[in-house]
Amino acid sequence: MWLFYGLISAVTDAWHNLTIKRQTAALDSLTIAWIRGFFTAIILFPPILFFLPKNLNVIFWIVLLIRTIIDTGAQIIYAESLKFTDLSLAIPALSLTPVAIVGIEYLLTGDIPSNSGWLGISLIVFGMVWLYSGSQKEIGSKFKYIFTHKGGRLMILTAFLWSITTVLHRIAIGESNPIFYGGVSALFIFLGTSIVVFLRNGRKSFSLFPLAAKQGNGIPGILAAATWIFQVLAQSGTLASYAISVKRSSIVFSMFLGKRYLAESIKSRIIPIFIIFSGIILIAIDK
Repeated sequence: MWLFYGLISAVTDAWHNLTIKRQTAALDSLTIAWIRGFFTAIILFPPILFFLPKNLNVIFWIVLLIRTIIDTGAQIIYAESLKFTDLSLAIPALSLTPVAIVGIEYLLTGDIPSNSGWLGISLIVFGMVWLYSGSQKEIGSKFKYIFTHKGGRLMILTAFLWSITTVLHRIAIGESNPIFYGGVSALFIFLGTSIVVFLRNGRKSFSLFPLAAKQGNGIPGILAAATWIFQVLAQSGTLASYAISVKRSSIVFSMFLGKRYLAESIKSRIIPIFIIFSGIILIAIDK
């Protein structure tokens, strides 16, 4: 089931990427992060009343606090990255997340992917880079461009931050349950972005509520909530590196959305798609 959950999270994440990108044309990154967090918390927090864990130790709260600090910054940086570049240059940097997770997960939990898992992750990363390079010959130059482009650098930083929080998610879920952790963490992220907004805007921060209520502005938060639900369900059944690798196939779905709504060409991207899904199959067989 974890693979099914992972694929659903990939689809909703692709739509989330597209809607955030569109919002960057009218809103600043912090406002986008705050509105997103507001709607995500509204959806994820209420259900925790039916899934209260019996005992919560100090480890859970420490992990939650660390995750809140890291993810608050990551959400803002993510939106800022999309402001400076388009999806086809920024989103591929997120394929670096599973690579970073392997090392972090080993240090924190001792989990190591098998040879099949390693090969699957490698194929996904390679395929995603090729997907947005245009051809196999241009992989090196395009990948280098991601590092030299401001939007690409910001997304690489986001990928590294999210690799840390992905591992923290698994630890916190193990100390509670996916529903409870998803709701509490969503509330904490909203509070974290609210603090940053208040420090920047002061009393003017209250003017954001009417903006949040504006038609369409809540869509990214709703999609983020759906993505989170299925992501944590996937991570509960496998290594974090596997779950996040499948979720990163959202780049594939983003490509089709880009063709439909941004008039992007996908002719040269068919082969990379097969490489990415080959990696997903290897990971699934491994489990």
